[in-house]
Amino acid sequence: MADHFQDDGQHTEDEEWIRLCGAMDWIAFSKDDNLRRHHKRTLRLHRVIVFAIPDAGMSGAAQAARYVENLHAIARRARKGGPVIHMIYAHGIKRVWP
Repeated sequence: MADHFQDDGQHTEDEEWIRLCGAMDWIAFSKDDNLRRHHKRTLRLHRVIVFAIPDAGMSGAAQAARYVENLHAIARRARKGGPVIHMIYAHGIKRVWP
């Protein structure tokens, strides 16, 4: 995100980075559980694959560790395409949308 948005995208509207992920065919990693409530239309339109951690207060190191621990499952699920949101919990991954 830092290559495309100022402040690592911290002040970028969700709709904007979702569109970019779709256009670039990127997988999105997020800690924003609100994506599935507020951005379904944009996620669907741009066919974005999202992996999210449901704990916004988790440290960056803990988030990275959770992603690394689930790397093989993430890769396997990402190959199926989008649009989709998967939540990455302490004990596994769950598809939460659609």
